[in-house]
Amino acid sequence: MIDEIEAVKADAAKVGAGRPPQVPMLFFTSTGEGAGIDTEPWRKYQKDFLSDVPNSRQILLDSWYYVHDYKSAKIARKSRGFIDRWPS
Repeated sequence: MIDEIEAVKADAAKVGAGRPPQVPMLFFTSTGEGAGIDTEPWRKYQKDFLSDVPNSRQILLDSWYYVHDYKSAKIARKSRGFIDRWPS
């Protein structure tokens, strides 16, 4: 976990250096607590990334950094709805 926190800014810089894939994306964004950065920038980084990706969405969760541990039912429900919008 400490390694992840220390790497998050460098990882974000790598992602920011290229153009995101142009496929629909669904982001579940925590409060940022536990990520080592302030809440608003944490959420804005992800929102800004998605602004260049059509048909994408950010869902804000009132949760600790590891959202899958705390909001799994909501993530599953919202993911199914998002995926069902696209033809198979």
